[in-house]
Amino acid sequence: MIKELLLKIVDKQLVPSELFYSMGKEIEISAFNGSINNFTSAETSGVGARVVMEGKIGSSFTESVTEQSVSAILRKAGENSEYSAFDEGNVLYRGTELPDSDEFISKDIGEVSVEKKKEIAL
Repeated sequence: MIKELLLKIVDKQLVPSELFYSMGKEIEISAFNGSINNFTSAETSGVGARVVMEGKIGSSFTESVTEQSVSAILRKAGENSEYSAFDEGNVLYRGTELPDSDEFISKDIGEVSVEKKKEIAL
């Protein structure tokens, strides 16, 4: 669903544009003297945009993944390009779509429950 939304928006652009989606999960557990003294669990996601206008690159980012917010960061990236230095080498990747990769994701870490992780920390 996110991929289709991003493709729909970027296909409408009149200047070279790229969008990327990022997502991350973090859990931090620490123990001291036999009890958990810190537990943090967070998930983040967002969309980044880059555009090239007259040889200048601009970028912008949002944590909101809606058609309005993604369109807004593309406009903002265009505005931000005005403050970038001109370089004739400023181009965006024009090859085929990059494949999804789970190369850097542990296959089993998601299967370990939070309770088990707390037990290990203790």
